[in-house]
Amino acid sequence: MKAAVIERFAALPARTLWLVIAGILSLVLLQGWMLVLKQPFAEYLKLRHERATFESAANSPAQLPADLERAERELAALTKRLGGADTRNAPDRAIVHLMDRLATLAARHRATLHGVRPAETRRALMFDEMAFDIQGAGSYPALLGWPEDMESELAPFVVTQFSIKRGATADALAMDLRLTAYRLQNEAGGAK
Repeated sequence: MKAAVIERFAALPARTLWLVIAGILSLVLLQGWMLVLKQPFAEYLKLRHERATFESAANSPAQLPADLERAERELAALTKRLGGADTRNAPDRAIVHLMDRLATLAARHRATLHGVRPAETRRALMFDEMAFDIQGAGSYPALLGWPEDMESELAPFVVTQFSIKRGATADALAMDLRLTAYRLQNEAGGAK
């Protein structure tokens, strides 16, 4: 068996034999890169980038307090939004804010807002789930673009249910969706 294999390789032209050897060698090198060297090289590049970042911060210590203050302000604003401390996320004021913003967004997409109805506030693990059922109408592109804008401009509200049906007229479609916001509860059981 071994002799037959050697005999077949000896019968091959030299050029073909070199191509086979080069192909096998390139496959071994590729496997070595993918399995052994790729991850350490990526980590090395990441460490090099982090070192350059730290060196630039060390070279300009006057900028560091301003960066820390900006990061603390951003963190406080995000924590406030997540916790629902923003006044427009309070349940009694959210519906007024939502109706105003939803009507503006609907007009932007040439859709029509038919109604906003608050759903029952429920507990979901350690969150209070505040939901609103929204009805609207418009063309198909308008009804697809409108919820995208809702999520981007009405954060922390997200669309959790969405349906489109044929409307009263042949060219209009009716949409029902649910916007939901999740607010953290404090340890006493109420929302923050």
